[in-house]
Amino acid sequence: MHNRPGALGPVVGGGISKKKPKKPVVAAQVKDKNSPKRPRNSYIFFTLMKRDDIKKKHPEFKPTEITKMLGEEWQKLSEQEKESYGSMAENDKKRYQTEMENYDANGGAAAAAAAAAAAAVNEGSVGSSAGATDLSSEPWRG
Repeated sequence: MHNRPGALGPVVGGGISKKKPKKPVVAAQVKDKNSPKRPRNSYIFFTLMKRDDIKKKHPEFKPTEITKMLGEEWQKLSEQEKESYGSMAENDKKRYQTEMENYDANGGAAAAAAAAAAAAVNEGSVGSSAGATDLSSEPWRG
């Protein structure tokens, strides 16, 4: 049946792999804790103001049900009613732009990265007691 010694049978699939090539792993970016919070949009302002009202009227609702109801109420609003929330969003956008300008003027993410690197160096320096802990009492130390 098989002409070659050690042959197990016919090759199925033609030898072409159907697997997708793996994507390269990208390191996660570390967010600077001092960076300004991003601006909120008009829908977020609407939900912040209305969520408590819905919770009081319907305490039995789950968070997903409350979110669904908020979305339905948002869709029912007229453009004029949405405009008031839009003005809040515009003000928040201006706040964000001002804070980002100040943040960038003071070194921004580069300054934060340098500070984090300096802190890591200080923790790992030889002879420094900063960050050193006594692990002799740990049960796994034996």
